[in-house]
Formats: sequence, C-alpha cells, structure tokens
Amino acid sequence: MEIKYVGPKPFISTGGITFDNEKSDKFIYFHSLIQLMQAIDHDYEEGRPYVYEVEARLIRGSDMSEMIMQCCPEVAAVAKEAKVKASLYVDENRKRAENSPFLCEIETQVLVNNLNLMQNYTVQRYVNKCTYYYMVERFIERLRHNKIAYISMPVHATYFHVLNTIQRGLRQQKSPVSSNLSFHSEGRETYVRLNIVN
Repeated sequence: MEIKYVGPKPFISTGGITFDNEKSDKFIYFHSLIQLMQAIDHDYEEGRPYVYEVEARLIRGSDMSEMIMQCCPEVAAVAKEAKVKASLYVDENRKRAENSPFLCEIETQVLVNNLNLMQNYTVQRYVNKCTYYYMVERFIERLRHNKIAYISMPVHATYFHVLNTIQRGLRQQKSPVSSNLSFHSEGRETYVRLNIVN
C-alpha cells in the first residue's frame, strides 16, 4: 500500500488542468486521525480522563503508510480496491473523451493527454480518500466500543476537519449516534470538543 500526498482536486478539461484548493487531499488529515486512534487504543477506567500529547511533526508518505497499517492492518485491501476503481474511472473518462461527438479532434487529443497526464494523481487522491473514510469508520467502531464520552483537541484545521468527519460518520451509523461540537478555552489555548450524547 502506498500513501502519499498529491494535492487538491483537479479539474481536467480540453482547456487544461486547474485545481480546486478548497478540496484538499485527504492525506493532510491522516496524521491527526492516526493520533486520535492511538489516543483511544488502550484500556479504560470509568470516570478517569485520559490525556494524549499530540505530535506536530511532519510525516513522510512511507512513514504514514506504516502508521496507517499499524492502526488498521486490513486497510491495504481497501487501498487496493480503491486503486482499481479509480483506474477504471480514468479509463472510462478517456473512452468517453475519445468517443465524444461534441469534441473536435484536437480537443479530444488534448483532453485524453490531460487525463493521461493526471492519471496517477487522480488514482492516488482516490486511494487517499477511501483510506481516510475507512479509517474514520474503524475509529468510530473503537470510539463506541470504548464508550468514550468526549474528545477534546487543540483548535487546528486538520483536527477540526477530522472531528467533523467523525461527527458526520456517527450520524450515518445504522443506529445513529447524537453528538455535538463545542469550543472551550484553557488558559491561552482554545480547544474543540466532540461530545458523544448517546
């Protein structure tokens, strides 16, 4: 399994390739999600709060892959399936471009070349996305199994995004789980807190 950063969502057209900087590669959230998983993977005593020191260091793609495998050993199969699906998606787009009655020969050639140029990028983004959502599902399972009442983290874009994704995942369970996000301060630090209601 290979996990690496590729970049924001691409728009591939006959006019070129542009990027939507609002749609980040899920790779940037892996470290925060891994830290959350590590923080809750232990035995608990009822009523006792647990503190986990977060790491701010940058992680290389190869190290990230190892850390993900440690948290979710079965994720390699998910990544492999995602790679196949994404490759098929690119192939379908290529065929659609080649057979489009709306494009002239030059436009067809440009679009096919752009799709070919961005194939690895597109596939890796999809692998990252599927891996991320799979890990969120596993995290929610652990969260519910351990009956965790709340999680509090420093306000940071990646932590906040991960907690939002987890909250959405809790709502989408077969037996939906109520939760809410709140903010609180301790000294000079501001924290975001995910409260599990039921």
